[in-house]
Amino acid sequence: MSILCYLALRVFTQASSVESAIHDANLMYEHLCAHIESRHAEDYLQRSLMAGFLLRCLQKAEYFGRRKSEGVNPTAVELQVGSALLGLLQVLQYNAHEVFETKITEEHHFEGSKVVYVGTAIYATGAYFNHECWPSVARYFVGKKLVLTTIKPHQPNEVIAENYGPIFTKTNLKERQRSLRGRYLFDCKCMACQENWPTIQKIDKQVRFRCPTANCPNVLKFPKDISKEVRCARCRKNVSLKASVAKMIQIEELYRKAAEDMHNQNVPEAIEQFKEGIEMFFEIAVLPHKDTIIAQHSLIKCLADGGTTFK
Repeated sequence: MSILCYLALRVFTQASSVESAIHDANLMYEHLCAHIESRHAEDYLQRSLMAGFLLRCLQKAEYFGRRKSEGVNPTAVELQVGSALLGLLQVLQYNAHEVFETKITEEHHFEGSKVVYVGTAIYATGAYFNHECWPSVARYFVGKKLVLTTIKPHQPNEVIAENYGPIFTKTNLKERQRSLRGRYLFDCKCMACQENWPTIQKIDKQVRFRCPTANCPNVLKFPKDISKEVRCARCRKNVSLKASVAKMIQIEELYRKAAEDMHNQNVPEAIEQFKEGIEMFFEIAVLPHKDTIIAQHSLIKCLADGGTTFK
């Protein structure tokens, strides 16, 4: 019995009435992803058995009132609850969030800090966020509240994605795809997967610059000689990357100052400098870039410091 089964049960035990719990559970099943088209008969059988067991737990606990007999046939209301439990067991697998707090030491908020998982919850808005193997948001919790804050600038209509578990910095493409397919039934097509980004240890520090020509989507390698122009294969113009390289030096300095502020536990200052450097980076370059990924990871830690922490 997984924690998700307990969560399905709590949808009913924490509700103000049986009717409101049935309503909420059915709404979740209707609006959240359940991957109905990908499920097999064995999967339905296992979840049906668990839904029956959870219903029996509610009966034994006199959730529906004192039973007049120990007959196995459910009443009309009990049958509705059993059906709603089955729906929850299908959607919670793909939509629930693990709730965590951050344990910090007496000496430092970041050095030696550790994430501690305290439960699982379902969030009506958070459940709609799709996955990327390098998320564009930081996720943390203030008590029971889920907070999602962007860690990069976004263009209008661009997907804002969070992460369901495997991250490219730690897990290679094959392992990530296997994990996501097995647990969430989809093949990830995020940029980290499409371009097969290397793990953090294997990323070199070379920058891939955006072509400075307006509206040109091409990406250019770091020039061997920054004093010379390079030919863009997309817009077919000779362009100079001098300004981009100069800005990259400013960005690296911002990352350095932010890391120093983070070490000194000047968290608001660190957040502002990380954000400024990251925003400048995305104006002139694209991921993967080792220092920017480290900066984003550090920004996530700084933002989480504003969530629930304990010593």
